[in-house]
Amino acid sequence: MVNRVIELRKVRSLDQVLSTAFLLLRSEFKSLLKSLLIIAGPWMLAIGLSAGVFWMSGNIFSDIGLSFIAPAIILLISFVAALFLITTPYAFVVLYVRAGGVAPSLGEVWHKTLKSLPRMLGTVVALIVISWLLQFSLLAIAGIGFGFLLNSLVFALLFGFALLAFLAYFVVHFTFIFIIRMQEPVGLLDSIGRSFDLVRGYWWQTFGVLFLTYIMLVIITYATAILPYLAIAIQDSFTPNSNSGALSIVLGIAWAALSLFVFLVAFTLFNIVIAVQYYNLVERKEAPGLHERIDKLDSNMPEMPQ
Repeated sequence: MVNRVIELRKVRSLDQVLSTAFLLLRSEFKSLLKSLLIIAGPWMLAIGLSAGVFWMSGNIFSDIGLSFIAPAIILLISFVAALFLITTPYAFVVLYVRAGGVAPSLGEVWHKTLKSLPRMLGTVVALIVISWLLQFSLLAIAGIGFGFLLNSLVFALLFGFALLAFLAYFVVHFTFIFIIRMQEPVGLLDSIGRSFDLVRGYWWQTFGVLFLTYIMLVIITYATAILPYLAIAIQDSFTPNSNSGALSIVLGIAWAALSLFVFLVAFTLFNIVIAVQYYNLVERKEAPGLHERIDKLDSNMPEMPQ
């Protein structure tokens, strides 16, 4: 079965952005999942194994007064895993667009991911620093306004909404930095300015896309989280106590595998939605896809006889 070619460089409405992201994920699901499992999967597995080893051993470093090493190792592995989880889907989508709607091979995604890691690492570090600065700014503003909270409930509510609006404003404007760093040959500061330029005039559409996607993923995540409790209830009702231990282990392993699968799919879908919205905004403001299609039509037209 030949996968349907999806042209991402097109102008789309909010609902079309979401439907296109779902269509792309469904069409290229096997290739995407294979890339994620092989490139980012080992790091996800390393998180679980390291956490399990340190938990079962009672944190072996605590015996020598270095109890902070175990959390530091897990944090470092988690950071690397997050870096690969961010980079791999964007690498896949960028290669997909450049190939004209043909899914890249695992080798191509691997090469693109490794090549892009340094700039993506710099972007992650920069965004962490920026988020800290924003948090300190919000705490400072909250400290100034705290004196008014006891005197005015209305002010407290307005103040809370203002802080949420301030945070949402910056989060939406920083949305496209990673895909820009992957797609366009620009530096960090230029990518921030580029992201702001793309969002300008389309903030509400971008916010709506992100918000609806987030709500859907929260529902999926909570639905997955409920499954262990349902399994325990079924186990207690139909399984003899003598076999409950082995079944609990099996159910625990199955739930862990399912949770990892759901997390990979949800995280990938969120990145794909951002990528589709990015190409949508680029097309709205610069129309590179339209120009390319016009050029192809011109090249295919027969020459007029003189």
